[in-house]
Amino acid sequence: MAQRTRRIHVLLFILAALLMALGVDACYSERPVGLMDVVRPERSDALVIVKNPDDPAWHGRSGHAAMVLEKLIVMSREIGILHDGVLPVHLHVSASILDYGEAYRVLGRSFIVVGARRVRDGRVDGTLAHELAHLVTWGAHHESAWLGACTALLDEYYRREGVPPHERDMSNCFSR
Repeated sequence: MAQRTRRIHVLLFILAALLMALGVDACYSERPVGLMDVVRPERSDALVIVKNPDDPAWHGRSGHAAMVLEKLIVMSREIGILHDGVLPVHLHVSASILDYGEAYRVLGRSFIVVGARRVRDGRVDGTLAHELAHLVTWGAHHESAWLGACTALLDEYYRREGVPPHERDMSNCFSR
């Protein structure tokens, strides 16, 4: 039975590689998301699925990051830029990505990976808005559609959180 399961996973991995080679849901980066994250069944009603919430790289802040991302998702739906294919978003943290985040679409699933230093320093708001804007404007990279989505999300988030205009850090909405 274990041998059969292993063969199935190898075939799924090959299928994923072929689809990505054809440009179907290609990644932004070479850093892969785990195969089990792509093929594992998931709750359909969830907005955010946090991967390993007890991972030390979360610095005890996985709940806060998930809450911020959920707020951003709700706002993106309210301002009309969210499409159903984005949800749920799988939220990961990486100790090897220190000071930024990454967004992926793999086999119809959405992933955001946040750098551990951003989480530790409590600077996930802008990073999550930046990466969610990539998911809702998939393929636009840092072009005008992405810029508009990122700016709208972050500006609305700050407004709702009561952050005065002169204290709003919009630097995440510029190309890196």
